[in-house]
Amino acid sequence: MKWTNEEINLLKEKYGTMKLKDLIGKFFPYRSIDSVSGKAGSLGLRNHDGKKQKLWTSQEEKILKEIYGTMKLEEMVKLYFQHRSIESLSNKARQLGLRDSNKNHQKIWTKNEEQILKRVYGKIKVEEILKRYFPDRTIHSIYYKATKLGLKGKTNYNVDYFEVIDGEEKAYWLGFIYADGWITDTSNGYELGIELNIDDYKHLLKFYKAIDMKNKIPMKRERNNPSGSKKIKMCSIKIGSKKTYDDLINKGIKKNKSKTIEFPDEKIVPQHLMKHFIRGLIDGDGNYTHWYDSDNDRYITRVKLTTGSKSFAYKFSEYINTSVFINSKIWKDRGAYNVVVGNKNEAVNFMKWIYKEQTICLDRKKVDVDKILEFYRK
Repeated sequence: MKWTNEEINLLKEKYGTMKLKDLIGKFFPYRSIDSVSGKAGSLGLRNHDGKKQKLWTSQEEKILKEIYGTMKLEEMVKLYFQHRSIESLSNKARQLGLRDSNKNHQKIWTKNEEQILKRVYGKIKVEEILKRYFPDRTIHSIYYKATKLGLKGKTNYNVDYFEVIDGEEKAYWLGFIYADGWITDTSNGYELGIELNIDDYKHLLKFYKAIDMKNKIPMKRERNNPSGSKKIKMCSIKIGSKKTYDDLINKGIKKNKSKTIEFPDEKIVPQHLMKHFIRGLIDGDGNYTHWYDSDNDRYITRVKLTTGSKSFAYKFSEYINTSVFINSKIWKDRGAYNVVVGNKNEAVNFMKWIYKEQTICLDRKKVDVDKILEFYRK
């Protein structure tokens, strides 16, 4: 199908602002990944591999000076410099004259400083500790030193939230993390993270409310746009707790999970809560689409979930086919597996099933579903 000028302009505007599968699901549901990526290449639009290097800020340099040599470069990238490469960190460290050894240039903590930290850590906010007692250090340095000293801060959320999946919200958020979250276990501690486009900021607030988070809001930041245009506004949450980390491991979440994660059984997600888990999955890595196919004079309606795990895709498809009695098919595209409900009537029935008696969802995808269901009610 030939690309129209309107489509090309839309691709130029949106390419690089979101995941490719989300871009296709939202703006080009009738085109394949090969078609969209091929057109982007012919237009000279740049993906993540071709993005320009962002200039280092003074704050970033300060953080690098504090932590360089205290952990592996891979850990630094994951924890503090997600938008940079290992090579970028290594080059900047050389420019700053930093050495990757125990005798690096970071300021050594004195015995008096350690005593102060032991006395106040966990009693007042870390930001306040930084301001009152350690204005020449970074907040990351304080967290790291506290970890080394075995200090524990106040728990500002329900760390036991994922211990047992016994309600709609827990099942939903577990599914969302399966799709769009990550966990890490490094020398700097344990972490659960989620990063979304700034348009979904309110969704992260819903998560904080669910886990009873106190005195903290999601972070906002900008990152380079791979297409070279204006920067992308993002929002994210990062929370650290060994208890939460262990519970998520027990619920099937893995580090570097994209290609190895497995579809959960009833011991993890009870049967009566599975549709809420699946709604979380699709809100994270799926879409609901509806468009007019002018070539065949018909409307096409689909539900799609994309995953990098072959095993997950086939077990999810089997569950839909045998437990929900809705037919789904699988196709592989550029290393990803797409589970698709492509029959119009079955796609509509799936949407009705997944949203029946729900109280938690990603608002913008619920709007898409409401429009589709309203179309078929007319």
